[in-house]
Amino acid sequence: MGRALYFPLLSDAAILFRDSMQSVIGKIDFVPEGDGQIHRFHVPGDKPGTLNGVYCLHVDAIASGWYGTWKDGGHWHTWSARKPADSLQAELIRKRNEQAKRQHEVERRQRNQAAAEYVNRLWCDARRADPGHPYLIAKGCRPYNLRQKGNVLLVPLTLNGQLVNVQRIHPDGSKRFLSGGRVKGCYSPLGIITADQPLSLFALTVAESGDRKSAADRLALQAHQQHQRELLEQYKVDAKEYRDQRDAYQKARANILDKAKGDPESVANDLGKLLEPEAPPLPFILSEEPTLEGLQKSLLRGHPSQGLFSDEGGQFFGGHAAKPENALKSVAGLSKLWDGAPISRTRASEGESSARFGCRLSVHLMIQPIVATEVLSNPLMQGQGFLAAS
Repeated sequence: MGRALYFPLLSDAAILFRDSMQSVIGKIDFVPEGDGQIHRFHVPGDKPGTLNGVYCLHVDAIASGWYGTWKDGGHWHTWSARKPADSLQAELIRKRNEQAKRQHEVERRQRNQAAAEYVNRLWCDARRADPGHPYLIAKGCRPYNLRQKGNVLLVPLTLNGQLVNVQRIHPDGSKRFLSGGRVKGCYSPLGIITADQPLSLFALTVAESGDRKSAADRLALQAHQQHQRELLEQYKVDAKEYRDQRDAYQKARANILDKAKGDPESVANDLGKLLEPEAPPLPFILSEEPTLEGLQKSLLRGHPSQGLFSDEGGQFFGGHAAKPENALKSVAGLSKLWDGAPISRTRASEGESSARFGCRLSVHLMIQPIVATEVLSNPLMQGQGFLAAS
């Protein structure tokens, strides 16, 4: 006769699993469910109402599972009732734990994405923080780049220059991050808190035709141009990979919807297992004659540090951005980028509203004396602070 398999009772396995959880997390007041599904629970010592713990328990030929908390940063503890009898059982445990962890990661990213989308809408609708807010008065702080919704302060949390969460501070000083939003690895940018110190470099160079402006510009930007070429080449590869992944995602999503039967919750669960691919960032870091909208779009969807460089600055000052109907908006927008202010766009079209922090724009425009005379005497350039920044 072969070795008899041990089938522990559900209550036995659940109690043993709970003992393992309590040895790591602390005392818990429930018996884990052995249904193979991911469950969230309250972690001892956390704020009431929070569900920062997660576990998954299987009960079959060999009971096994895993558990952990969001604060562990993705470090999960595994458990089994006994050692696997053979390699097949060991592989079964490994595969189902990995599958559950992948599902957990998909759900985490979906929560992060939903929270980030909500936060961006909230941020766009909020106003600049009132310096007289009770919390700021009590702490003796300036509002810097904080915003305010009603009587609640909003502290931005960014990751790689993208707004992903906010901390909400009420007048009584109570603080809460948005549930489901990313916190680990994020920061709240304040810039350089020194009066009148610029965060970006704007420069105008005046030189006659034949003074080798172009030669000097090519030499100064040689490394940047090479990096731009490399980014463009890599973008071709990344964009194709993204399109393939997007098409596969849309096909899989359509198949689920076409074959959908039963209640909406089960359909939503099937759709939730799909991981929507993320588009690669736009590859541009250099521009010569951008519109303000084009420049903002590039900074929002591409690299957070870019340069507006041209050895023929007359193209910029005589181009679309400097036309009378666009000049005020363009100059004011560039001045805000020089200040290091966050980019915030609110549009009616779905998916077009967004915000980003920590962007940097450097500007170097080479112009001839005849163009410089017009630019330097322009009241709009002077009044908006563009020339003072250069």
